[in-house]
Amino acid sequence: MVENENREDVIKKMTELLLSKATMLKYHCPDCKLPLFEKDGKIICVNCGEFMLSEEEIVQDEEKFREGVEKKEEAFHRLDDKIRILNEVLDKKLLELIERLKFESSAREIIVILDAIKKIIEMRYKNELQ
Repeated sequence: MVENENREDVIKKMTELLLSKATMLKYHCPDCKLPLFEKDGKIICVNCGEFMLSEEEIVQDEEKFREGVEKKEEAFHRLDDKIRILNEVLDKKLLELIERLKFESSAREIIVILDAIKKIIEMRYKNELQ
C-alpha cells in the first residue's frame, strides 16, 4: 500500500486524474493495491505509473488479490470462532470456581480459587477492563 508521507500526493494525483475525465476502474494495481485508472486507452496507477497490461491480466491480478483477502477473512473468522469458544469455556470455569468458593472453608484453598478466578477474569475481560 502507500506510506503515510505519500498518501496526500497519491490522493492529489487521483483527484487530478478524475478531474481530467479519467475513469477509476474496479481493478487494483497488482503491486501497491491502489485503484487503477483508465485514460486515453492507458491504464494508470497513481503510485506505480503507467501499465501496459491487458484488462484480462488486470482481472486475473484482481481475482488473486480478492482470493487473498477472502483467505484472510476466513482465517479471521476461524480465529473469532476459537476466541468465542474459549470465552464460553472460561465463563463456565468461572461459574464452577464461584460455586466451589461458596462452600470452601480452607483459607489456603480460598486463596487458590480466588487466584484462579482473578486469572480467568483478566483473560476473559482483558479488552473490556482497559
